[in-house]
Amino acid sequence: MSQRTLFVPPLMVGLALVFWGVMTDQIVLALLMAVIAEFAAVSPVKWELSSAHFYRIADATSALFAVVAVYQFNEYSIYAIYRILALLPVCVFPLLIAERYSTDGALPLSALFLSLRRRVRGGFEAERFVGIAAPYVVVVALAASATQRPGATYFAGVLVLISGFLYAQRSRRYGTRVWCASIVAVGITALALHGGVRATQSRLEDSFSYWVNQFTWLQTDPQRELTSIGSIGRLKLSDRIHVRVAAPRSIPLPLALREASYSTFNLGTWSTAGAKAFAALDPLPETTTWQLGPDPRIGDGRQAAIIVDHREDVGVAPLPYGSYGLHGSELIEIQQNRYRTTLVEALPGQLEYHVAWHDEPTDIAPPTDDDLAIPANYHSVIAQVAGEIDLARDDPAAALRQVRGFFNEHFRYSLIQKGFYPGRTPLAHFLLNERKGHCEYFATATALLLRHAGIPSRYAVGYMVYEYSALENAFVARARHAHSWVEAYVDGRWTLVDTTPGEWHELESAAVSRWQAVQDAWSWLANRYSRYQRSEHRALADTAVWLVPPLLVYLLWRLRARARSSTPAPDRRSRRHVPAVDSALYELLGELERRGYAIAAGETLRTYFTRHLDGHAEPRLVQRVLALHERYRFSSAGLSEEEREELSRGCERLVGSAVASPRLS
Repeated sequence: MSQRTLFVPPLMVGLALVFWGVMTDQIVLALLMAVIAEFAAVSPVKWELSSAHFYRIADATSALFAVVAVYQFNEYSIYAIYRILALLPVCVFPLLIAERYSTDGALPLSALFLSLRRRVRGGFEAERFVGIAAPYVVVVALAASATQRPGATYFAGVLVLISGFLYAQRSRRYGTRVWCASIVAVGITALALHGGVRATQSRLEDSFSYWVNQFTWLQTDPQRELTSIGSIGRLKLSDRIHVRVAAPRSIPLPLALREASYSTFNLGTWSTAGAKAFAALDPLPETTTWQLGPDPRIGDGRQAAIIVDHREDVGVAPLPYGSYGLHGSELIEIQQNRYRTTLVEALPGQLEYHVAWHDEPTDIAPPTDDDLAIPANYHSVIAQVAGEIDLARDDPAAALRQVRGFFNEHFRYSLIQKGFYPGRTPLAHFLLNERKGHCEYFATATALLLRHAGIPSRYAVGYMVYEYSALENAFVARARHAHSWVEAYVDGRWTLVDTTPGEWHELESAAVSRWQAVQDAWSWLANRYSRYQRSEHRALADTAVWLVPPLLVYLLWRLRARARSSTPAPDRRSRRHVPAVDSALYELLGELERRGYAIAAGETLRTYFTRHLDGHAEPRLVQRVLALHERYRFSSAGLSEEEREELSRGCERLVGSAVASPRLS
């Protein structure tokens, strides 16, 4: 038996398991596994396991890992990676126990690789045995990293494990003091690198999260909105579906889904000024329905189901203007500020809620001085444009017509603005020079012009819904449908004012990706799966699903057995060797053939060696070697360890005799 293994100090496996249990809060299970693993060293009970036994145990281990992985991903989505990693020692534990309690004390390498199994079974390669205790300790240390405990604790534990393992493998050329000093030096260096890597990782994660939130997920901040003037093109060209609206086809389009409003503009950023406080709303008694407005007018509005990508525990809900009722069994809490920006608390994932609204805006907070303020660095620009169009200051209706006509006649929609003038802000360049831009330019400029005319105005963000998807059977809002507009206070109520050229959505749709249909199909499948996850029939369906893996395993096992029975099995007289491959006698045969003494056709090895070694070696030694080889070659019992060593030593002596023989030289 060819065996390759690293020496693992006593109690090392048990110590690693205890460390894993402490780090992952599985100390009871870890102690039980540690006792079972270490008891093998003193246990009188040993199992004589064949290669076939090891194969079955390895296959069962793989099946166990697959079941654990499927279950964890089903329950915890992407976060299941950490849970699977933490459970690796449990999944691999059957293989470790099989090795430790076997009479061989090692594992056939072919049990770990299907391709190697075929070669061994086909007689093309000898079986090799390996020890997995050392790799198992590595797996346990890796699994211990899937923890919420401080990194220093994990680092110290891993350092102890590595030091103990290396101490057992150390060279005797160096004293213990030198070795310990080397370990301390390496540990200090590694600790410094560990801190640097963790700090770098933290910074990268923060940067990546910010990038994803800003440009991928469109997470709206209800208190602050960076307009991204000049760079929003990266956002508007995305085809990803963010909102689904299941409503009658008869609803007026486009439907504005408002997320938040802002009153203060400064340095390219809109904010909510003094309206940052959110207050929790109480649901109607014994229901999951919230009243959003003071005059709900129940039965006098429209209704729709809205499905959104809810990426955090708390997020801004896109709602139609005039929303007065919100219902959702998955909603935990609802909060609003004075601008009627609505925060919903629910578990992350695809969130579905039902909203009722009427065609008139809800009671939004009345205007303040903030809604008339124009930043000092924009006074001259706004005054110049207002003078150009002779903007009325005493007639709000006329001012609205003038602003709409000005942008409609003299401006174009574009995602990219070029050629900024030195000393001018992007907005000033948009108004005085370029005269083309996207919705954020139009909305910001409109709000400031209306304020110049004495009309309180606010900047609003959300989605414009106008696309119906037959595949989804619902209206959809993509990332490129994100939009900005103005809320103007005219005749005692807030009115939606959108001066962005009406062709903006057609222009963006014209640049749609050729892969949009594929993306939409994938998005639809993800949405259907998410709805299944929330359905009442999930428990029953999950039970049925869990019956599928064992049935598939059984079916594959039967098919494999049937295929094996229809193919003649190779001659395997011994599980520990392949006949005529690893016998030391063949080294002697190779030496004789290299010296020109080829074996004759039909000549047996006994005749060949007797003929060529007669008179040049001890006859009894030749006969003994040949007898051992024949037993090793043909006997089902094989040879003991002592007999294999005797065969090897005898062949070495005969090789020496062949080399020294003058007759053969």
